[in-house]
Amino acid sequence: MGIVKTFEEFINKNTKQINLDDLDGLTDVELFENGDANYYFTTDEPLANNDATMDAFLKFVETTNDEIIWECDGSQASVLDPKTGIELQIDAAGDGDFTHHLITVMTIK
Repeated sequence: MGIVKTFEEFINKNTKQINLDDLDGLTDVELFENGDANYYFTTDEPLANNDATMDAFLKFVETTNDEIIWECDGSQASVLDPKTGIELQIDAAGDGDFTHHLITVMTIK
């Protein structure tokens, strides 16, 4: 993988738009496979805060690996795959208003 030279290049390359109504959503395994990424979604109804954004995203991610350890504290979560030692940090944020949402996933270990 090449070095990302600009912020715009990072956003375009690593941002995925998701639909919370999609029945074939994102699995926990895919979350690890995707690594550092941004997930953008919209809602018809406003979400009250970033905690609600995180909650909506976590409900969207399907748990397929029982060994993965999830910890969530409001608008931030950490996910650990004990088999590989890889840990992800997930942050929820608004993206301009209460109906546009951004989830940032970063590999921290």
